[in-house]
Amino acid sequence: MKKIYIISILFVSILILFLFYPRNIKMCVFIESSNKNTQIYYKGKIKTINGHISYPKYSVLDISYNFFKINHVKINSPLVERIMMKNNNSYELEMTGNVNLNKKPYYYSIDGDISKTDETHIIIGNYSTYSYLDKKGDLAVFIIYPFQFTDMRIGLSNENYKSFYHQNENIILEEDGYLYSYLNNVYININKGSNILIEKQKELLNVTINNKNYYFKNRFYIKSNNIKINSIKRNYDYIPKYNGVLEFSNNKKGFLMINETTIEDYLKKVVPSEMFATSPLESLKCQAIAARTYAISDALKSRYAYVGFFVDDSTFSQVYNNSPETEKVNQAISSTEGIIMTYKNKPIDAKYYSCSCGFGASFSDIWFNPDFSSTSNPYLSNTSYSDEDFPKEEESWLSFYKSSNIKAYDSDSPYFRWNLEYTSLDLTDIINKSIEELLTFKKDYVLIKNKSKLKSKFKKFKNIDSIDIIKRGKSGNVEEISIKDKDYSVTIISDSAIRYCFKCTDIPIYLKNNKIFKFSSLPSSFFSIENKNNKFVFYGGGFGHGVGMSQYGAINLGEKGLTADEILNIYYKNIEFTNINTMTN
Repeated sequence: MKKIYIISILFVSILILFLFYPRNIKMCVFIESSNKNTQIYYKGKIKTINGHISYPKYSVLDISYNFFKINHVKINSPLVERIMMKNNNSYELEMTGNVNLNKKPYYYSIDGDISKTDETHIIIGNYSTYSYLDKKGDLAVFIIYPFQFTDMRIGLSNENYKSFYHQNENIILEEDGYLYSYLNNVYININKGSNILIEKQKELLNVTINNKNYYFKNRFYIKSNNIKINSIKRNYDYIPKYNGVLEFSNNKKGFLMINETTIEDYLKKVVPSEMFATSPLESLKCQAIAARTYAISDALKSRYAYVGFFVDDSTFSQVYNNSPETEKVNQAISSTEGIIMTYKNKPIDAKYYSCSCGFGASFSDIWFNPDFSSTSNPYLSNTSYSDEDFPKEEESWLSFYKSSNIKAYDSDSPYFRWNLEYTSLDLTDIINKSIEELLTFKKDYVLIKNKSKLKSKFKKFKNIDSIDIIKRGKSGNVEEISIKDKDYSVTIISDSAIRYCFKCTDIPIYLKNNKIFKFSSLPSSFFSIENKNNKFVFYGGGFGHGVGMSQYGAINLGEKGLTADEILNIYYKNIEFTNINTMTN
């Protein structure tokens, strides 16, 4: 009896201890609280505890509680500043500098409701992320609010778009401005007409303003309008001018130069660089809407997070500030201000290109994995832009690409049809070099066979006997091609690898208007091949990847009186037009 009594007392004591023992939760996210309990996000999971508290939604709290009630709450203050660069173990904050990451940080996205996410949702250089430090001073929790769509961060390339990294640049301010640095606590007024030289000097950037030197190890900014980069020339010796802020950050390879400006100002320098400024107004409106949409969807992908900007200024994103602004272009931009294309309330991937062959390809026809799997963007689908049906056999495709009399949206473009000719000797040499290069950056798209066995090592062709098109997309683009000599073959797959393989820097390409043009690689993957007299003749059509809006087609349709909405609905299926001010990501 005594033993049972002792066990009962022990059990009750343990129960009381369990019920009243204080528990501590650090860095949890408050969701909501009723009269009886409180819901929080803790370590990536939703947890409910007994007791009521009242705090702003999504506050980051430290809570002490027991089974019955919440005893104590401490609210953590966020670092409300931009994350400018992400490294593996640390992030660079704009005003605090480099801060270590907690070994297991937690990321939460706010999009109507809160949900666990990952670091890819942090948009570099945007004011949408609140960062929280743990007791060690490491970054532990991130609350990511919807991306602000109004501003752009553009990485500026050096001369000839060779690199993002600069060694020295000369800048002239055509209006008054100032230089500032948060980390160096520097603010310098700069008068109109001032000459600024920026030079990479080992660990520092030397900034010379009107013959006076300043040295910076950390990020700094120059703010003004009409900031002229005198040391860079673009199309037809155009010297670019920038509005807003130029941001400079040091790197081992050189310094990065980023232009931060409004998205509408960004478009004023993209649209004339991507489409003829003399195009019909409705066509320019198409380009403005497509470019605005493309910029936002590209920014959301965070492709350039490692260098701290949303998009670059070359064809890898959209060409920016390669040509001067014009009044007509600015009218097209202002009349479509804020308008983007959406699908299921999300910005679409607004691909566009120069000229079609008469057909448009689907997204999955051009961008796919080595096993041909791909994501599906249903608004980018196979479409005919002519009265022609999609050919079924190789002979029909050859006839299609040989014909320059087909009536299509793009048929007046000189790039609508093209042809070029390689000798077997020239082509063997070109392909040998191209495949060796492809194996360094796109090796999964190169399959090497010797006597029907896959081999990983490339053996140069002695003399190419045949080139066979193995697989096409529905719209006629070549997806897989086999190159053979007597007992050896290499298969190349994907639009970019195939076009790269057939370099033609020194091979003249004859356009539809019989003019000769020089490209570094094939204008498109829409082509057929004729082998005759020990020569390989390529007959092709279009210029670019062939997905989304054809710019020549949009110009032609604008000339025929179609509105921008009508034209864009031809190239992008089942889309809606949405103002970015109503959007969340």
